[in-house]
Amino acid sequence: MNLKTTTLWLIFLSFFGLLIGTAFLAPSQSVLTQVVPIEFSSPVGHNTESSLGGFLEKVMDWLRGIIATVAVLFIAIAGVMYLLGGSSGNENLTKSAKNAFWVALFGLTLALAGPALLKEIKGIILINDQFPTGLQDAKTLTEVAVATLNFILTVIGILAIITLAISGIMYLAAGANITQAETAKKSMLAALIGFAMAGSALIVVQQIVNFFQ
Repeated sequence: MNLKTTTLWLIFLSFFGLLIGTAFLAPSQSVLTQVVPIEFSSPVGHNTESSLGGFLEKVMDWLRGIIATVAVLFIAIAGVMYLLGGSSGNENLTKSAKNAFWVALFGLTLALAGPALLKEIKGIILINDQFPTGLQDAKTLTEVAVATLNFILTVIGILAIITLAISGIMYLAAGANITQAETAKKSMLAALIGFAMAGSALIVVQQIVNFFQ
């Protein structure tokens, strides 16, 4: 290992130690807390939950905070790895940095979108945030099917928008890499088609429901 690579690794380790130190020593002032403003607390807490659902929601919030913070940390690490790989000419390190960045970004997206997905699923099953107590309160099969289909199409539309944004970043970062630019164009076209299909399907489903009502 030459002097240049050793120096870069020392800079990386110093940055990593500083990031971890600020996160633990001054959580209210740290960069991680400002980027992902999630408070950490015990999933059990001082108050005992009277329902399993309330306890599981606390556990989910606690895990979501950990996942989001770790994802932001790995995005920062991936950026430093990319700089190290580009400066030292290490293509394997650069490739690993790209993979780590996309995985961390995907994990962060899932962590932040988790509560929204859970809310949509609860909306399909529950009525006024409660399970139906009788047959007269239960949703019809048509209502459940339409709500499920709308949920699936909404998720497809959101994924299409995320893919479109990622494709734009890939296209901007391609530079002189023609292969990456072509891949970004294909992903962008597929995202646009998927978004258009999801939006059209939502309109068709709503029209069918209105027709049979």
